[in-house]
Amino acid sequence: MLVVGLVTIPGMMTGQVLGGASPVVAAQYQMVILYLICFSSSTVLGTALALTSRSLFDEEHRLCNHRITQRAGPKPKVRPP
Repeated sequence: MLVVGLVTIPGMMTGQVLGGASPVVAAQYQMVILYLICFSSSTVLGTALALTSRSLFDEEHRLCNHRITQRAGPKPKVRPP
């Protein structure tokens, strides 16, 4: 949230103020866009979690190990600490 505010607030508000809009209207537009960004991110996260939980767990909420596949090829080397 802090990064979104640092990047988009100055750019959008400056553009609107230079375009002739009042600072209050520019701030209102910025809040609407920030809420839309947060809402869309939350929706995507919820959908991804729901799809993942449906594909990895059965009806009795047990983890299905056979549904988790391993990639083919050599295993990565682990470096000693």
